[in-house]
Amino acid sequence: MIRTRLTLSLLALAAPAALLVGCIQQQPPIPTPLPPRAAPVLSQAGTEADGLYEINHSVTVDGVGAAQGIFAEGDFIYVLGDLATREPGEEGPGGIREFFLSTGDDGRQTLRFSGRQVILTEGGRDVAPHPTGLTWHPNFGYWLGNTVDQTGTMFQIDFARAIRQGNLDGCVLHVVVDDAAINGTRPMFVTLPGGRVVLATSDYGEQSNALRLYDPLALLAADRTSTVGVIVAETSCGPFVQSLASRGNTGELWLVQNQTAGVGFRLTEITLDAAGSIASERVLDFDQPTTELEGLLWLDPIRDEVTPFIMVSAQRDQNVHFGRRLPPKRFVNPVRRQLDR
Repeated sequence: MIRTRLTLSLLALAAPAALLVGCIQQQPPIPTPLPPRAAPVLSQAGTEADGLYEINHSVTVDGVGAAQGIFAEGDFIYVLGDLATREPGEEGPGGIREFFLSTGDDGRQTLRFSGRQVILTEGGRDVAPHPTGLTWHPNFGYWLGNTVDQTGTMFQIDFARAIRQGNLDGCVLHVVVDDAAINGTRPMFVTLPGGRVVLATSDYGEQSNALRLYDPLALLAADRTSTVGVIVAETSCGPFVQSLASRGNTGELWLVQNQTAGVGFRLTEITLDAAGSIASERVLDFDQPTTELEGLLWLDPIRDEVTPFIMVSAQRDQNVHFGRRLPPKRFVNPVRRQLDR
């Protein structure tokens, strides 16, 4: 009698458990996550066989006026801008504003203001109202370019002090007028095959443009780029060069251009030989945006030779553009892929 009651009790307990298991088993399976959607492509340049440049999205960054260039240092990104409204006859200061990469509310990358900026004045005087390049080398320091009325000036500056105090007071270490140039200056350090470091710059105009390479040591002892010994090499290049860009690789340089005067995105990817001559070049035109491209910044590669970049343009809205460079598309034998694993 005791055994029968115990058996019935166990059965009574087991019944709800069985029902609970049945309920759990009847619940729908956890859905399989959808594969991530490919990033939308706003514009492309190049080919799959030679490598593609894609612009994926654009954002608006405030406080830079008409953006003129872009530079990176550590975890920060700096946008150079012409801050003046530029009404007829008006002149105003240039500026450099500090940002860091962040994610916007829409899940896409954007730039967030760090709270620090440099107004490019010294003793209240506008030193670089139209900044056209900022570059750095561990042996030669920071060099800032400025172009006004087709005349270029390069400043060696103490950038760390400038960003701390917010202006160029006491930060200008050396000044060189780029009188060898036809239409302004846009400095960028480049290492040539063989290891020689030069400071590259370029003209902007429609005709007779040249890419020039300067000796940094000679620049430190000169006040004009026409001084004997400053120019290392000079070679013809395409028109409407707004700035230069580099990934830091030997002999690599990009001309950041417009397709026509002030309109359209164009990059010219070039390689330089040991003498500073152009060994090869590839022109890349984007169909969008149709605004005035001003600067290009390469970021660290992420995977499979995919290299992200940021572009800046001169308008006030949608002035920062995020993209990536894809490597040439190559067919890989599936058997070889398995063997390589």
